[in-house]
Amino acid sequence: MRMRRYLETVVGDALKRKMVLVGGPRQVGKTTFALGFLGKDADEQHPGYLNWDHPRVPPVLKYCHWVEDTEGYSMELRYLRDTDGREVDFVVLKNRKPQFAVECKTGDKDVSAAAVYFSERTPIPHFYQTHLGARSFSKGNLTVLPFPQLCEQLELP
Repeated sequence: MRMRRYLETVVGDALKRKMVLVGGPRQVGKTTFALGFLGKDADEQHPGYLNWDHPRVPPVLKYCHWVEDTEGYSMELRYLRDTDGREVDFVVLKNRKPQFAVECKTGDKDVSAAAVYFSERTPIPHFYQTHLGARSFSKGNLTVLPFPQLCEQLELP
C-alpha cells in the first residue's frame, strides 16, 4: 500500500504547470513518490520520470546555473509535453525565452517524432536530439548528434 505524503497535493498542482524536482536524503521514497504521479504501473523507464543521476542531466543543469552566475540571466530548465503525450526532455529558457530543446535517446537511428512535431510548431529556435551513438545529421531544423558533440556545440560544462 502506497503511503500518502503531505506534499502530494502541492506537487500535483505544480505538475499541472511545470516540472517538479524532488530532492532529499537517500532511501526516503523520492522515486516511489515521483512515480506515483505517473500512474500505477509507472517505473523508472517512464518518459515522464527523470533521475538526476542520468548522465545527460548535470551538464544541462550546470549550464543553466553557469549562465545565471556569470551573466546574470534568469535561466529555467523545463520539460515540454502536450495533451497527446508528445514530449521533449529539456527546454532551456533564458529570461523566460526558449533558447533550445533537447530530446535524449539511446540510439542514433530514429528521429523523435515529438521533437520534429514541436520543432515545426513552437518558437523554440534550436532543437537537438542527442544519443549515445556516433552519427550526426540534420532533419529540418532538428540536429541529431552524439551527446559529447552536443556538449561541445552548446558549450555545456
